[in-house]
Amino acid sequence: MNLQNPLLKAALFYAELGYRVFPCRPGAKTPLTEHGVLDASGDVAAIERWWNIWPNANIGLATDGLVVVDVDGIENPWLKDDPEKLLDMGAAPLSLTANGGRQFLFRQPAGKGYRPKCLQAILGQPKALKILETFARSPRPAAFLFEGESGTGKTSAAIGLAAALGCAVEHAEFGGVWTIASGEQSADAVRDKYRRLSLTPMCGSGWKVAIVNEADRMAKPAETIWLDALENLPPRSVVIFTTNFAGNLSSRFRDRCMRVGFVSDAKALREDAERLVLQIWSRETGKSPPGRTVQKIVAASVESGELSFRRVVQHVERELLEGGAL
Repeated sequence: MNLQNPLLKAALFYAELGYRVFPCRPGAKTPLTEHGVLDASGDVAAIERWWNIWPNANIGLATDGLVVVDVDGIENPWLKDDPEKLLDMGAAPLSLTANGGRQFLFRQPAGKGYRPKCLQAILGQPKALKILETFARSPRPAAFLFEGESGTGKTSAAIGLAAALGCAVEHAEFGGVWTIASGEQSADAVRDKYRRLSLTPMCGSGWKVAIVNEADRMAKPAETIWLDALENLPPRSVVIFTTNFAGNLSSRFRDRCMRVGFVSDAKALREDAERLVLQIWSRETGKSPPGRTVQKIVAASVESGELSFRRVVQHVERELLEGGAL
């Protein structure tokens, strides 16, 4: 091991802190490995091998599970008028960029870092997954209604479908993905989002996906506007409505959508819930959780015979926090 190399020492130090790293071209962001960030690792042997091959490689950091606030330029005035907030930001790990900017690193809010990023990572919904994968292979302008209990993966599946269509999900609206929260479903908001579906995204494949969460809570004027809009969707556009209560929507509205059900039966989802516990636990600790702990977490995630993957994530994080792993 050549610990005289400061870049290797730094990469190993990041790995020791729990970050996954990968080599990039010296002084640049271009990955040197075949799969880029997908090759990122915290394994000491892999890191030593990379920096023996490319001793001057820049260090790339996988940011899954993190929120990175990127402040461009030395003279950027952001937060100069809010010294208390700037002080809070100063408590976070900080990276300086080549142009004098700053990058502040924070852990993502509970559950966000574990959300599936593609259809294949959706757990416990094989029927829904088959429908969406088939659609993604031959897409067309369409509206979907994802229905089922909370925490079954409806919004994750919507994001996964957007990714399968080639949207640059990580760039949100610039990459072709719009989200309308339950509290924003006014007639004006619907008109605005429908208008944007006619625009070409700045990056991605050109497909646009509008995700309307908790559609059963939309105002009646908003539903009326959608009834007309769904008959004439712009090219390369998909609208996905999610709901826990499809019966609260009018039959006319439901008939304009392709309905996709998401199951929540605890018996059917138990194995997938256990798999999720194992994935999160091993990712955070590098170890497998005790079997008794897995059973405890899954049991706590069931209410009235219905299992929520969101509750699984919350209970795993609680166990990890109590054990000092987070």
